[in-house]
Amino acid sequence: MRSVLILLLLLIVAPASAREVMVCGKKVDADATSLTCWNAAPTAGELRRLPDLKELDVSYVKGVTHLRFLAGAPQLERLDISRLPLTSLQPLAGLSSLQRLEMENMGTTGLDLAPLGKLTQMRCLHLEGTEAKGWMALKTLTALRVLEAELAKLKTLAFVSGMTELVLLDASYGEVRDLTPLKGLSKLRFLELHGQP
Repeated sequence: MRSVLILLLLLIVAPASAREVMVCGKKVDADATSLTCWNAAPTAGELRRLPDLKELDVSYVKGVTHLRFLAGAPQLERLDISRLPLTSLQPLAGLSSLQRLEMENMGTTGLDLAPLGKLTQMRCLHLEGTEAKGWMALKTLTALRVLEAELAKLKTLAFVSGMTELVLLDASYGEVRDLTPLKGLSKLRFLELHGQP
């Protein structure tokens, strides 16, 4: 009888403490599906303790210059890495389930977008204010529905010609002169090209 009472007591008390893990310097429910980090970036090991995590926002963390921690969360579907002064996007290539990526105002120029070409499940991509290279790698994102690249200083839209699911495109304040790549995009309903030469 005594062992049954102890077992019941453990079942009542243990789940709360056993279900919390430390991530980004704070306690998080191990069943969390969404996480915003404010003061510290997570480690890959911390993210592995959150197997149900689908959404991660590290855009508020200062000093993050790499994305190696993403190896701990290959199941992510939504990611916000806006305003991070990154030098490489290579770790993103392993996020095959990613559907939404926000990387606005990245703080660096010449960031290579080539790793994004492997994210074929991508539906929504926000690159506002991000001056980058390797835009042609995005041509493989044929399921993309939203592409926001305002202030990205795009010179061409050739990479969007195969994005047949594209509904919204914002390439404002760039240097686009040729609009023929848009010709076959029958689902395109919202097009913004303000401030073009």
